[in-house]
Amino acid sequence: MIKVKIYLLFVFVLSVFYPAGIRRSPVGLPVPEILAKDKKTRWSEETVRVLQETAWEAVTQNPLSGVINPGVGMPAQEKK
Repeated sequence: MIKVKIYLLFVFVLSVFYPAGIRRSPVGLPVPEILAKDKKTRWSEETVRVLQETAWEAVTQNPLSGVINPGVGMPAQEKK
């Protein structure tokens, strides 16, 4: 159970640092490799997406981050 919480925190922290440093939304980035390799816990793309969306909202709502939300945000990757 502790491992699951650490992984969730890991994904969230990465999802905050990514937009803060690059000024782009983390929404749409793939499931991190460390989570994809975890055989005991199945990480759905939906779970990771919710964490990414929450992180993007937190960063864009904080004026000290310097990141402005241009509407829905710029996607990390273009969907094909």
